[in-house]
Amino acid sequence: MRIASISNFIARSFIIFILAYLWLSFYIANIFLVFILAFIITCIINYGFYLLLRRKNKKKRLTKEQQEHLRKVTLQLKFLTKSKSLNLFKTAFIKLYPDAQTIKLTTKKVNIITDDKNINFFPMFSQEITIADVINCLKYTNKDSMCYIASENFSPAVVAFALTLEKPVKLLDARVVLEKLLAPTETYPDITVELKTKKRLTWEYIKTATFARTKIKTYIILGLIILATSFIVRFNIYYIIIATLLFSFALISLFAPYYKDEFL
Repeated sequence: MRIASISNFIARSFIIFILAYLWLSFYIANIFLVFILAFIITCIINYGFYLLLRRKNKKKRLTKEQQEHLRKVTLQLKFLTKSKSLNLFKTAFIKLYPDAQTIKLTTKKVNIITDDKNINFFPMFSQEITIADVINCLKYTNKDSMCYIASENFSPAVVAFALTLEKPVKLLDARVVLEKLLAPTETYPDITVELKTKKRLTWEYIKTATFARTKIKTYIILGLIILATSFIVRFNIYYIIIATLLFSFALISLFAPYYKDEFL
């Protein structure tokens, strides 16, 4: 599991638990019962988030080797010049459609014409796709033909815009391009790139992340919020303890020599 996912889970669980605890403490005097109920509510809501995210992500999970391969190919595509990118995909389409009537290049696209297809393929891996880019691609799309736009990924706004268009537009992310086009035809960019090794989740890594200088402001703000909350709840000792802990984290992050470098 990635560091960001773990951090999001912890932050989300903490906020849900505090809100549930505050709400329940106004109605229930038994602090142990409040704690248990707040914990149960936190688990239920987190499980709901898990089901929602699992349903949203319908694609099967890639293995570590597949992820690294996808990262490498995506990075290679980003560094290709426009002409080399177009020629690469022209080669791939020639292999994919050996009986195609026409496969030709322009300065912006690859045009593939078969017996039952007319595709205008726009490789755009070196930039972040905007709505204006989609409109521009449509201008260069032949009449009665499909518009395919390939890039590393697409923002929700671009995806939503593409769905509203009368003329069909297909947005192909890097994984689709690799699995459906490059891998089957064994056509890959002829360029060398070096991938940065991802940092592993070690105890030293956790300490550096926890006590990074960039976290000081967050610890102080959270500590002040929880300290202020302690004045309006019945059992304030727990909030004071948590606030003190957060302020301690802020002090350690500020003065500990080992952790003075910002966490990257």
